[in-house]
Order: sequence, then structure tokens, then C-alpha cells
Amino acid sequence: MNQEERTARSIQGKICELEKLATFEPVAFHFMSYAQDENVSLSELARWIAIDPILTSRVLKLANSSAYGFRGQISTVNLATVIIGLKALRELVWSISVMDQFTDQQKLIDQRELVNLWLHSNYTGIAARYLAELAGYPATGEAFVAGLLHDIGYQVFAQQFPEIFYQIVECSRIERISYRQAEQELEGFNHSEVGAWLGEAWGFPAAIVQAIRFHHRAEENDHLLVTIVHLADLMAHSLSERSKSAPRSFSEISEGELLSGMKKIIRRNGHELSFYQERVLQEGEKLNELFQDNMLMIMNV
Repeated sequence: MNQEERTARSIQGKICELEKLATFEPVAFHFMSYAQDENVSLSELARWIAIDPILTSRVLKLANSSAYGFRGQISTVNLATVIIGLKALRELVWSISVMDQFTDQQKLIDQRELVNLWLHSNYTGIAARYLAELAGYPATGEAFVAGLLHDIGYQVFAQQFPEIFYQIVECSRIERISYRQAEQELEGFNHSEVGAWLGEAWGFPAAIVQAIRFHHRAEENDHLLVTIVHLADLMAHSLSERSKSAPRSFSEISEGELLSGMKKIIRRNGHELSFYQERVLQEGEKLNELFQDNMLMIMNV
């Protein structure tokens, strides 16, 4: 076994033992108020959980655990919350909001990068759900979750390997290249593989794990969900040129290539790409309303 393989196996082993990921401060702040509200409903909690990749991951992990007997079968937030139940869900939300703390090393990471990653994940989830509707994919909620979690590997880097994430961020910022381009210098693993390892360890459905693993290599997997998440990721990156509220992106996106890919899965596709981008942007604007004060405070530091 060479050094590259040993490094990858070491990383994978640590991820397989990972019990939880921490939620960053703006999300935790809002969930704190919901956890304290005795009158909060299951649907309200589900709505808030579904806008955060880490909360969604932890809820899916619990719903797919042996405690409920559905390992590898629960792929949507709504179903996961029904299975878990209001009492257990409120306890989980409370523990996430109050007890998760970043280490001093993790706190060195620019919070604006985490906000941008959060925004990109949400826009990708929105785009994936929209594309799933247009493509006739039967589980649009699953498509949203797969899009929301496609970059969960970066959250693992940020919290478990902050020195690696810091290098990726700095390289991206200085050279004005995407995270993906910056991480190509890493040996034996990348955020897609790391995210898939986490999904496997936490019992996510195979379709979501594959979407995470292959969202940059859709040509290697012919599952429709993989294609949808791949295109949704590209669309989310393409939005930075159209709106200041969209997540920042240094990725170079060929809009012609994106539209061509969409035409392969969407029947009667006669619109320009801007038509679909505007639909995603409109829904994404709601994100800015939810966390506007906290997001602006961080983004303007």
C-alpha cells in the first residue's frame, strides 16, 4: 500500500467513526428559539431542518439508524421527521443548537466561507428539486436532499480536517479558482469521496450516496439522480453572475454545456437557460429573508 492509499484509508477510517457534525452559528441561533418553543410543530421543524445540510445529515442519520429499522431507506426530511417524532426531534435540535462547539482551530476558518458553502448547498438543493420535477423524477424531496448534501464533504473537511480546508480556501481565494480545482493537489481523496464515505457510515440511501460521490463525474454513473444533482450543482454555480444574493463562485461554467445537459433529461425543453435560473433565484431569495441579519453580519465582517 502506497502513501496515498494509506492517507485515504486513514481519512476514511476517521470519517466512519464520526458521530456528528456541528452546526455553524447563524443556523444554531435560529434553531435555539425553535427548540425552546413548546408549541412548535413537526412540520415547522422539518421546514427549518431542510435548509441546513448538517441538520439534514444528522436527522437522516438518526432516521436510518438501527433504532428505527429503516437503515438505507429514508431519503427525505419530511419522512425522516415523521419517523423520529416530535419529541425526539426537538431533543435532537436542542442538542445540536446548544452543545455543538467549534474547536479553536476550526474557528480560524473564515465564517464567510461557511456561509457561502451553506448558500451554494441550498441553491443546489433548490435546483435539484426543480430539475427533478421537470425531468419526471418521482422523488423530488430525495433530489432536494441529494442536492443539499452534495458538498457535505467540505463540512467534514472544515470540522475534522480544518488544516486541509484552510489550504483549500486559501488556494481558492488567492488563485480565484473553485474549491474543486484547489483540492486537486490533495492525494487520494476529495470532497465528493469524503461526503460519500460519511453517507455510507451514517446509513444514507444508496441513491443519495451515489449522487454525492459522482456529482462531478456524472458520466461514470447513469442514475438519473446523479445527473440531476450534477446539473443542479452547475446551475447553482452559474447564478453568481446573475444575482448578488447568489453564492460566490469561481467555477467556470459553460452555460451552453449546462443547457445541453438539461435538454437530455427535460422533455419539451424550449426555454433559454435564464428561464430556469430565474426560477431557482426566486426561490433562493427566501433563504436571504430567513437569515438576513445574521448572514449580513458575517458576510460584512
